[in-house]
Amino acid sequence: YTPWPVRVEGRPVGQVTSAVWSPRFKTNIGLSLVEQPYWQAGQAVTVALPDGSARHGSVCLLPFDG
Repeated sequence: YTPWPVRVEGRPVGQVTSAVWSPRFKTNIGLSLVEQPYWQAGQAVTVALPDGSARHGSVCLLPFDG
């Protein structure tokens, strides 16, 4: 298992610990360990995938509010 890096403005700030497709939200969701300064809901992040591509996302509070 190789963790997927989470970045903010190109700076590594954490890693995805698990990810899955959500039929409810019709998108991928993931749980990540992220440095405390980046915990604010709505914080834009980029996740680097193993195939070299990247996906944009944002920090959400649990339970997911969509």
